[in-house]
Amino acid sequence: MNEDQRVAQAQLDLINEVISNTKARLEQNGGTFLFWGILLTVASAAQFVLIQMEYYSISYYPYFAALFGWIYTIRKYAVGRKTKTRKSNILGKAVQSIWIHVGINAALLGFLLAIELGDHLIPVILLVVSAGVLLSGVIIKHRYIFFAGIFCNLAAYLAFFIPYGFQPLLTSIVYFAVMVVPGYLLIKDYRRRHGTK
Repeated sequence: MNEDQRVAQAQLDLINEVISNTKARLEQNGGTFLFWGILLTVASAAQFVLIQMEYYSISYYPYFAALFGWIYTIRKYAVGRKTKTRKSNILGKAVQSIWIHVGINAALLGFLLAIELGDHLIPVILLVVSAGVLLSGVIIKHRYIFFAGIFCNLAAYLAFFIPYGFQPLLTSIVYFAVMVVPGYLLIKDYRRRHGTK
């Protein structure tokens, strides 16, 4: 092996190590995916029930639970940052930045532009979420999460053609598939790799 090949191999090894470390951290934090997945699945299902019961004016109230989710998540990461001596790598920061961006945009769309978007609010939010899921899957090279992002994207376009009253039901199913299941898989992978139950 010549010098160029050794340098190229060392660079590939470094890239693979960075990806592995990022994946391990995300697996360790799979509980965050699971937490948000459950919270949003339940909020969407509750919105569907409220719409079916014709409580239209308060049907968005279940999403206020996301405010408590933000407080919990920020607190969790603030405490985690104080206790960890290792800093996250660039890919870990990228995944975190993506989800901060997705969360802020979903909240702004839902709470500031709901009237303007009308029946298109849920499909647009799903498009934003699909980008976060898909990019997370690409960055950590997790096949299920990547395909979950594609599924979320397709579901978003499908939602444009579903009556508004049934969009929260679709959203609940989507959040379960693209956040709860990946969260569970990440936790399972982490436990398998570290021999814990």
